[in-house]
Amino acid sequence: MPHQTDIQEETGLTSAILDHLALHGATPGPGETDLRPQPQPDEVDLAMATLFDTTTGLLTGSQLEDNLEEMLWSLTSIFHRRLIHVQKLLDDNEFEVRESLAIQDGSEVASVELERLQMIGLKLRDHRDAFEQMRDLAVYHFAAATGSPWLPRTGSKVSHRGLTSAVVDRQPDLSLGQAPQRDRGALH
Repeated sequence: MPHQTDIQEETGLTSAILDHLALHGATPGPGETDLRPQPQPDEVDLAMATLFDTTTGLLTGSQLEDNLEEMLWSLTSIFHRRLIHVQKLLDDNEFEVRESLAIQDGSEVASVELERLQMIGLKLRDHRDAFEQMRDLAVYHFAAATGSPWLPRTGSKVSHRGLTSAVVDRQPDLSLGQAPQRDRGALH
């Protein structure tokens, strides 16, 4: 028969786990599908405005005001660096998908692996788009607060919003050094 202290310890542990779940929600483990929603665009817009307004309000009029532009630049850079990281993961995933397509042998195992890689790619695209929206909003708020444009210290600031499937389809040809064919009827 269990002792009263054993029951109290188990109840305390279960209670702590349930409190944690109620406070933070359930998060999937490694390799599990994450069914939580992406942040909504209007929520992201409000959060970014609040982040920049709070930082500006905190430092303006204080001895730390000289650090304001650098602080706002760093806030923007956080989202830019995260975007670069997710884009690298997406590039790696696209390479893995191409490899998986090349070795498809009709087996269920290979097919399931390809589907898994494609699902990861879709998730990474969603993450990239979310971080890109956050970075672009941060760039806007940086410019509004400082009066100067935000630029990364290294690399470039690419936005995938304007990319169409025609541009994406044409990129492999361009990377191989093939110039786009001009329309013969176009004026030069």
